[in-house]
Amino acid sequence: MPDDMTDLLPQALVLEQDGSNRVTRWLYAFADLLAPDAPGGAAVLAKVADVFLTEFLRQYLAQQEAALVHLAADEGERAPIAAALRLMRRDPRERWTVEGLARHVGMSRTAFAAQFRNSVGEPPLSHLIRVRLSRGAGYLATTSRTVGAIAREVGYDNESSFSKAFKRMYGCSPGAFRTEWSG
Repeated sequence: MPDDMTDLLPQALVLEQDGSNRVTRWLYAFADLLAPDAPGGAAVLAKVADVFLTEFLRQYLAQQEAALVHLAADEGERAPIAAALRLMRRDPRERWTVEGLARHVGMSRTAFAAQFRNSVGEPPLSHLIRVRLSRGAGYLATTSRTVGAIAREVGYDNESSFSKAFKRMYGCSPGAFRTEWSG
């Protein structure tokens, strides 16, 4: 079990604006109603923000098939997979390999790879890429660090390889993402 349940959550939640996400369809309808300068607006905004955060987390966990929460709560045979997920999240810079992760959690490479894919829904290194890139997206949206510094922080050797992987996952360059999401 993680020390803190927030270890199971991504550093940033990105809400797609294309309307494909259930949250975005109703979120924009409320935007005009949440004027914080209206009488009582700050109190309403605080309460509605709680509702939005809860819904965002529900959507995130549904998209991830709640794999991290289920695995972390499981003390049985999937406990090694939960431990591997925590390792990836705690240190995405590490040069993780399937064999190395398996060794860290006390499993054979083959059994680990099969059980990880069965439990999480994707191979270990694909998940590691998702962890690295989502953390990178969070840094892009919330810091002024250079793309190169972010790339190294999340486990990429250089800006170019990070940018290529980022564009494959998010459909835009890190710079374009930062411009759109940093407000």
